[in-house]
This record gives sequence, structure tokens and C-alpha cells, in this order.
Amino acid sequence: MLLGAILASLVLCAPAWGDEDVNIIIVDPNGPAAEVLHRSPAQAPVLCSLAEGYLKVTFLSNLGSVSIEIENQTTGEYSQTVANAMAGPMVFPISGNAGFWTITFTLSNGAVYYSDFVI
Repeated sequence: MLLGAILASLVLCAPAWGDEDVNIIIVDPNGPAAEVLHRSPAQAPVLCSLAEGYLKVTFLSNLGSVSIEIENQTTGEYSQTVANAMAGPMVFPISGNAGFWTITFTLSNGAVYYSDFVI
């Protein structure tokens, strides 16, 4: 049972190990709570990966004005920016300090996407 809990925490919080990029799963809090058989889950319009010292965010389409909040819940570090989210990648520098981090994307239409990760 303990092994199952450890594996679940690794899936839910993407840890950063070494110099490898780590994909961060972006969640749609308004998406379906349970998967329906024979349907693929909806994909958020944002991809995110963690590398040493920065987050690479890729917008899958032109989303217009997007508010992006990055916070280290452990240390209290916080940054917010509003970006014109054109299709393609953007880089956001972060301190890389150890802790429980969140990233939140708020689109101009009010849709919110977020993810939690651990460094």
C-alpha cells in the first residue's frame, strides 16, 4: 500500500531530477471528473516542461492574452505576467529553489488551467 502511495505522488507531482527536462501535466479543473470509456481525455491548450532554471511553456494555438502565475508554495516566491500567447514556445525563468510549485494559466475567456510540481 505504501508503494502505491509513493507511485501516486510521483504521478501527481512531477519532480525534477538532474538536467533532464520534466514534462508537467496541465490540468483543466472544469474537465470531466472521471474518464469515459472509448473517449480520449481533452487536452489543455498548453504544454509545460521544467528544465534547470526555467519553465518552457508551449501554447498549442493562439490563445490571446493569458495571465500566468508561478508560485513556490514552500518558499513564497511568486511571479505573475500577462503574455500574448501565440502558438509556440515561451520561456519563464524560475529560481529553481526546492519546494512545491504551482503554475496557473488564466485565459481571457476565463478558462483556467494549472499544474503542481516539485523541485
